Amino acid sequence: MYACKTCNETFPSVGARRTHALVHKAARRFTCDRCNKSYKHKVSLRDHTRAHDAVKPYKCGVCGKDFVRKIDCEVHKRVHTGDRPYKCVTCDMRFSTSGHRALHHLKHTGKPYKCSVCDKDFVRKRDYEIHTRVHTGERPFKCVACEVHHRIHTGEKPYSCQMCDATFATFGRRQSHKCTTAQREYECTYCFAGFSLQSDMDIHMDVHL
Repeated sequence: MYACKTCNETFPSVGARRTHALVHKAARRFTCDRCNKSYKHKVSLRDHTRAHDAVKPYKCGVCGKDFVRKIDCEVHKRVHTGDRPYKCVTCDMRFSTSGHRALHHLKHTGKPYKCSVCDKDFVRKRDYEIHTRVHTGERPFKCVACEVHHRIHTGEKPYSCQMCDATFATFGRRQSHKCTTAQREYECTYCFAGFSLQSDMDIHMDVHL
């Protein structure tokens, strides 16, 4: 196995380690203004932003499944074509992605991540890290549903209407709230009905068209 000198992650080949090293060397100049994740290439930031906006411009012509990135769509198509261009250098098994082949190769070379408590070993670092929580008792993920339910008892309503004084326990309820007390500054030019939001007036205008 070949370990990265920066983060100690291991790879089955020198080439794979060299490719990974670029992650550390490259300056990530493009930053998402919503979650602060940064990327080396502008196109990577574009694809990431599409995930926020749920924009998936690439569609599989066979099953209609949509994808954010073109490469993910191309890889998916291999499910239908049966194409497996990546062959294991040790055995005859073939894979649809180089990543799956790299994981498989570890079965021949050994699993690099071993638990120091129970000696169970793992192919992937992520699986090893999740396993260690069995011994440490760490539970880093909180149930969102339980947190929202807790507000019933506390009376906490952190989401407020920008038009009036109404507050809500969840973001969804605030979004569905129709403010009736706000100033209706948008007026229909046909029937003079008033609206507090431009978007509501635009929808109303369809009645007259």
